[in-house]
Amino acid sequence: MAAGVSHWELGRFDLYRVNPPLVRLLATLPVAVVGYVADWTGYSTGPGERPEFYLGENSSTSTGAACFICSRGHAGPAFR
Repeated sequence: MAAGVSHWELGRFDLYRVNPPLVRLLATLPVAVVGYVADWTGYSTGPGERPEFYLGENSSTSTGAACFICSRGHAGPAFR
């Protein structure tokens, strides 16, 4: 999730670069359309850096909360 959002927001494809980015771009298209803004303070591309560990943990918490709030509003009384 963090990698796909970074592709949309930063225009860079170096985060989680072990696979082509098309699936990540498609999976995070709704997030980009809604206007989610990520915190990129832990993002560094220096030698030996692995920012995906920090960014994945940071974005999964905020993205999970956003998904819960949106689904609760659309799912009806079972989630309220």
